[in-house]
Amino acid sequence: MTRGCGRGCQFCTPTMRRWISFPKQTILDEVMVNLHGGSHHASFITDDGLRYGAKGVEVNREAVLDLYKSVLAINGIDSVSIAHASFPTIVEAPDLIHELSEICGITKKEPLIGPQIGLETGSSRLIRKYMIGKPRPYKPEEWPEIVIQATQILNDNYWYPCTTLIIGLPDENEDDILKTIELIDELKGSKQWLFPLFFVAMGGSILEKEKTFTLEEMTQAHWDLLFECWEHSVKFSKEIVDRLFSSGNVLTRRITKTFVKKGISLAEKYLDEIRKNPEMLMDSLKNVKLNSMKELMKHIL
Repeated sequence: MTRGCGRGCQFCTPTMRRWISFPKQTILDEVMVNLHGGSHHASFITDDGLRYGAKGVEVNREAVLDLYKSVLAINGIDSVSIAHASFPTIVEAPDLIHELSEICGITKKEPLIGPQIGLETGSSRLIRKYMIGKPRPYKPEEWPEIVIQATQILNDNYWYPCTTLIIGLPDENEDDILKTIELIDELKGSKQWLFPLFFVAMGGSILEKEKTFTLEEMTQAHWDLLFECWEHSVKFSKEIVDRLFSSGNVLTRRITKTFVKKGISLAEKYLDEIRKNPEMLMDSLKNVKLNSMKELMKHIL
């Protein structure tokens, strides 16, 4: 759908590529290839799907709506979604979110799971230092409020995003972490999953020569942030699981829901154990072969 990003975050590689939107016909041709392969859902690969057809960070509402309508008009395509979006774009175009929800049939009973959105940090200092373009057209100091407003807009339209954060950015201090925890507290009750991820010095990014963050470097503030995010995600998963499996074969739904609820319960139990003894996680993962799913599951369960 698009390539690049244009916001210039120093930890990221797509920002190194020029922002372009692919021609509509090219996208429609790709949709047809997938349709012929048996897929009835079109998922747009993009770093900010709501900026399709835009120049800069402004929203080209007509281009986005036209693309969605054109794809959904293809016989055999049942649904459309975007892989990634950004908080400031959502704040800039709340009416677009509402219109897309109506076009795609997104409702309380059948919400949209996604897109993935980068929250990264609640620290305006780190936003200004490493990702000054991320809040555009707003200022770094407005970042926490942008996140809160955008989340509300999404939830009002039954979009439930997967939101990622970065733990261990270079030069991150305790005040930065506390600012992020404060923002997560402001998001309590919101309908989204929060995924804290360790900073990785990605090849090709501006920060590629920095040190990748490791589990051994976790401070108590880091653990507090991690637990806040995990608990939020587990709680929301419990709230929404019945709605996620409200259609389809009755027997299949019951079996799937049983397994999912069991998985959530195990995650909740494991989370409680780690909270009591964070070192347990480090000890259990020291000798895990991450390329072996059997080995990984044995240590988790």
